[in-house]
Amino acid sequence: MSNYLLEPDQEHLTNEQGASRYGAVTFADTTDDSNFAYNLMLNASAIHGAGIYMNLVNSAVMRSVSESNNAKITTRNHPLPKTMKESNATQTADAFTAALMVMIAFCFLPASYAIFVVKEREVKAKHQQIISGVSIYAYWFATWFWDAVSYLAPFTLTLGLIWSFGIESYTKGDNAWAVMLLFLLFGPAVSGFTYISSFLFSSHSTAQNIILFQNFLTGLCLMLTSFILGLFESTRLVNMQLKGFYRLFPGFCLGDGLIQVTLCNNNKCPVLTKDGYSMTDTQGVFAWDVAGGDITFLACEILGYMLITFLIEYLQVRRASGQRASELATPLHIYVALTQHEPLPLHPTHLSDTPLFRSRADVP
Repeated sequence: MSNYLLEPDQEHLTNEQGASRYGAVTFADTTDDSNFAYNLMLNASAIHGAGIYMNLVNSAVMRSVSESNNAKITTRNHPLPKTMKESNATQTADAFTAALMVMIAFCFLPASYAIFVVKEREVKAKHQQIISGVSIYAYWFATWFWDAVSYLAPFTLTLGLIWSFGIESYTKGDNAWAVMLLFLLFGPAVSGFTYISSFLFSSHSTAQNIILFQNFLTGLCLMLTSFILGLFESTRLVNMQLKGFYRLFPGFCLGDGLIQVTLCNNNKCPVLTKDGYSMTDTQGVFAWDVAGGDITFLACEILGYMLITFLIEYLQVRRASGQRASELATPLHIYVALTQHEPLPLHPTHLSDTPLFRSRADVP
């Protein structure tokens, strides 16, 4: 051992990356031939350092007392296996960290959906499709279908990484099915939510940045806020009452569902009460307070947010048509409508009053 510590080869030094491998020992003043009192000083980051150096000192003392250079003490050091409580705590911590990382990454997905929707409206590509015969419903359904299908790529990769890293809170029993449903429903639900927000923007770059920040707030930040509020007795009841509002945001549903699943073990989850989590009473993973509520809200938001998107589009078209119908039909209005490829908002009786629409008999 002494030779290993004092004369290491270059390969060992490189692998240790500069970590300290040396220790020291000090003997107390009360030390005599029958009583040895000493203190060890060593690098605490070395897991087996204390046992190794203690054995070195004891072996040296034994050789000194026995006056034999061949005397030695053999020691074996191995940590005890983790208890079930320690294992569950480690799994929960790993899953919680994974949920935070996933939420940060998934904030970027809705922003990518908003870019093309706003840009098509910005460069009149959407307008060209509409006047070419594409209905509003077909346009939005095709957009949603493409975004939902393209979402399958990050969905598959995320689940694959979770299984590869062996995050047991997300890969065992009903937990695995709940996590899969949360990820699967998030993409289609957040697409419709993004379309509603896209009506507020006329620049695709601005829409990308603001919607990214919006999902960061309503996803990661709101998830952490709700989790922290649930830890304190003074805010726990208010947090439980506000969860119905929080779940209107798809990002919160995904994050909250992942966090609640981490608390489950062997398909048994603690019951959330106004006094906190009850470890004596348990419920299933798909209970409303665990992942059931978040999954239900995500499923309803897929249809609900698309219907709201259709309604907003319908109201915009109706308002624009009403404004055009109230305008006076003049050759200038007709020319602008034709050059911009817009439907003519004119009453039929007005057409005969313009030079552009004279009958063949009136042409000299």
